[in-house]
Amino acid sequence: MLPYALRHMGTQLSSGIGLPETIISVSKANYGVLSDEFNRIVRDMNKGLGFEEAITFLDKRVSSEPLQRATRQIRRALRTGGDLAKTLNLLADETAFEMRMKLRDYTQSLNMLTMIYMFISAVIPAMLMITINISAGGGRSGISPQVAGVIYLILLPFLLFYFILVIKGLEPRL
Repeated sequence: MLPYALRHMGTQLSSGIGLPETIISVSKANYGVLSDEFNRIVRDMNKGLGFEEAITFLDKRVSSEPLQRATRQIRRALRTGGDLAKTLNLLADETAFEMRMKLRDYTQSLNMLTMIYMFISAVIPAMLMITINISAGGGRSGISPQVAGVIYLILLPFLLFYFILVIKGLEPRL
């Protein structure tokens, strides 16, 4: 939601609305957790904290590099001046591009994991059944089909759970 909130702020600032009103507007918008954090900034300012202090506390609470970049730019613009609206729009574009690259990498990882999962869940059981049939046909004692079925029924759910953990760990974060 960060790129949308930054564009929201940039649009309002370029239309002449002040920064405090823009922060209030983002806190009332539907940007999820980001709106909640901006609401905390508004509450901190209503309790008597300065705007820069409230933004600094936001940096300490939230560990998001793009959000910290945006707050640094806001603080810098407050101290030195400059076109904050243009800067926020550029940060929004940069953050959106970064998120697209992370999503691209994530989908490539998912493609590889999908191939591995299909191999493990389809090819290995078929190979196991072929091995059982060959060993049973030769008169050798091997794994019975019942034992192979139990191994497969126990192994597959654990494998699926492990893949879910790996996929969750690979999810892109901003």
